[in-house]
Amino acid sequence: MGAESRRGEVIQMKKAIEMYKDYSIVQMNSPACMDGGDVLYVPSTKDIFVGLSRRTNKEGVVMLQKTFPKCNVITINVKK
Repeated sequence: MGAESRRGEVIQMKKAIEMYKDYSIVQMNSPACMDGGDVLYVPSTKDIFVGLSRRTNKEGVVMLQKTFPKCNVITINVKK
């Protein structure tokens, strides 16, 4: 989680996702960070739009690109 106040949610989300055996969990470690609200996936084009913000950084985008190599990751600078 990009926001310090939300980092406690990681444990709860991981437990919830582990119940679904069809999904793999990839842990993002510091300094990489990404907030889900900064990400938009477009299935028809396999584009992933990512807003670079206070909560999502370039290291997080690199991790996303490595995790989904068949998708186009497009970054957008978010100013506010």
